[in-house]
Amino acid sequence: MYKAMLALEKQQPGAQASNDLPPASKRRRTTSSPEALQTQRVRALYEAALAAYGATDHLLWVDFALWQAPTGAGEVYWRATKALDDPQAFVEQYRQQLGV
Repeated sequence: MYKAMLALEKQQPGAQASNDLPPASKRRRTTSSPEALQTQRVRALYEAALAAYGATDHLLWVDFALWQAPTGAGEVYWRATKALDDPQAFVEQYRQQLGV
């Protein structure tokens, strides 16, 4: 993922990272606990998988919603219904798995 970001920066030499943030090496870490770092890593993996397969894999969205439950499942639901080519299978699976 880092190599892909570098490639994008090379393609757009004048562009900076979103929100004009300093490079990652100069940013201060706001979380230092192992649990928080693990959560960030898992979320990054889900986001990468969704970027690659999010338009077609409804079960990936359901799994992500289960992982985010109870606080973030609603946001995942909204994103999935917008990203999936056919969200009906996701909606059915989501309701069955999360008991909605």
